[in-house]
Amino acid sequence: MRSLRDNRINLNTTFGIYTRHVRPLAHLRRKGNGGDDVFPYKMFNKLIFCMFIFDSLNLIEGGKRPFVVVFHNVTCLTFDSICPEAECDLIKLGTSRYSLNVMFKLSRTLPQHLEARALISIKGFTRNDTVTFLDVKMNICDLIQHVKYVPLIDQIMNKLRRVTNVPMSCPVKGNTMYNITNLVITDELFPVYAPPIHFNVTINFLDNKKLLALYRLQGTIAKA
Repeated sequence: MRSLRDNRINLNTTFGIYTRHVRPLAHLRRKGNGGDDVFPYKMFNKLIFCMFIFDSLNLIEGGKRPFVVVFHNVTCLTFDSICPEAECDLIKLGTSRYSLNVMFKLSRTLPQHLEARALISIKGFTRNDTVTFLDVKMNICDLIQHVKYVPLIDQIMNKLRRVTNVPMSCPVKGNTMYNITNLVITDELFPVYAPPIHFNVTINFLDNKKLLALYRLQGTIAKA
């Protein structure tokens, strides 16, 4: 069994381990009756990569974190008439415990080729350079349709279902106000060995590379 000391590796090491071991998984392609992929292997690679990232954040479960997580700002911006309204806020519930809320209105049905690009960047306290920790883009409808093949991400989606009226299937219809209410995030999302850093999580929603909207969360991991 690995000791706590063995697990205290920095984020760059963790990122390097997982990026080196994510290989094409063409042998896992599954064929339907018509010969088409039941699960496109390129999408599967991306989901597996995300699963490794999330799993790396939970190598050690339980226990008090030796740091505090502070969220500084949350931003919702819309750049297209398909989403005429978007609001979000952040409520501090306690030390390293926050509630996230999002509300947005769609004027028409979302295009099924809509993509979400997730970017996570980090910056150390003693260095000025910013490092891109994660940069992955996926078709939203494909993600919803095939998420059952990746149990860890499916668990995350199940938690999200409890606090939102956003449908977990396509199409996502227009002329509707959608919301995510009281999505609680705590320091348990972060690994015990996380170093002091500033972080920025951005999700861009794209239609044929055109930016429709974005969601950005900025925060800091600091020593307790």
